[in-house]
Amino acid sequence: MLAEDAGASDDTRIAAGFIDAEIDRLDGFIGALLDYARPCTLDATRMPVSAVLAEIQPLAQADAARRGVAFETVDRSDGAQSTIDPTPLGQAIFSLLVNASEAAQRVMLRAGPGPVIEVVDDGPGVPEGDAAGIFEPFFTTKAQGTGLGLAMAARIVEAHGAAIEVVQGAGLGPDGRGACFRVRLSAA
Repeated sequence: MLAEDAGASDDTRIAAGFIDAEIDRLDGFIGALLDYARPCTLDATRMPVSAVLAEIQPLAQADAARRGVAFETVDRSDGAQSTIDPTPLGQAIFSLLVNASEAAQRVMLRAGPGPVIEVVDDGPGVPEGDAAGIFEPFFTTKAQGTGLGLAMAARIVEAHGAAIEVVQGAGLGPDGRGACFRVRLSAA
């Protein structure tokens, strides 16, 4: 209402814009916090790991293109299956892809036997000291980050009876520089 007031000064309009932006930021944070606090319930079905890749590939491709990042999907899963709920698992993998796209010029989503899904990039990677706490709530190295994205992804992965890890030296850059997040799903 302040911004729409015909008699408002430029300073008042700028302040109103700042207030509006902060309300949106806080709303996003509270939404993320509530999502993290909710129990993670799954409607899991046995399916090929490649189905998760197929579900998130178009979204990841569009996000990478918007950011000017080269994106590639490689499926070497050889039909490997796991009991998964593709929607929340896809959200967790997509969160990893967004993080990678924010830090790198090249991002790859790949699946392998085991079954394994990896998000790999050529960015700066994860420092050794940060790798231990990176999946903890509120851990962030970003100025605007909430520290809930990777914690939520880890929670979804663990609800599947799977494990998520940072693999040092396995990025896409020279000599393995970059980040590699590996999700090891259960074959059983």
